[in-house]
Amino acid sequence: MPLNFEDLYKVAEGLICAKKYEEASAIYIILLKIKPDMASLWHGLANCLERQGNVEGSKRAYENALKYHLIEDNKSSSLWAGWAAMKLGRVEMAYSLFKKFVEIEPEYAYGWISLAAAASKLKKFKEAEEARVLYRKIQNTRPYKRRECEGREMLLSVMNEADGVLRIFIENMVNEIRCNEK
Repeated sequence: MPLNFEDLYKVAEGLICAKKYEEASAIYIILLKIKPDMASLWHGLANCLERQGNVEGSKRAYENALKYHLIEDNKSSSLWAGWAAMKLGRVEMAYSLFKKFVEIEPEYAYGWISLAAAASKLKKFKEAEEARVLYRKIQNTRPYKRRECEGREMLLSVMNEADGVLRIFIENMVNEIRCNEK
């Protein structure tokens, strides 16, 4: 059975979690041909290009990610728009977006560590430390899985739906991922 858009997006996300940036960027480029105004696609591509050392390409992709995250304005938009702003050096904007996010989603640990990063860059050290304390508190009660393991799970979740060459590709990627939960 062929994969639908959401499944292929999950493959790209799984690859990025598994640090397979070259492969993920190829899929993001394909998906952007279908939905050129989807913020998370631009954000994923930007991350891949940055990890591959393509500074100019990642900057352009982060600009698009920021633009579309702000337009989408869904529950997580302010978090990811904040990170796009951080990557573009717009720390004040990132700080404001992270503050907005933790007000909306105070139980999401990554929001607090993101706020801590921006606050530190702005020399708001007391606020940064308070945010780190909240991050650790949440993280201790609900720890994250290792990213590689999360990526492997995403790929496994769509592998059986794929067929032909795409299934072989996903299977090969899954087999390359080393995931020892610790």
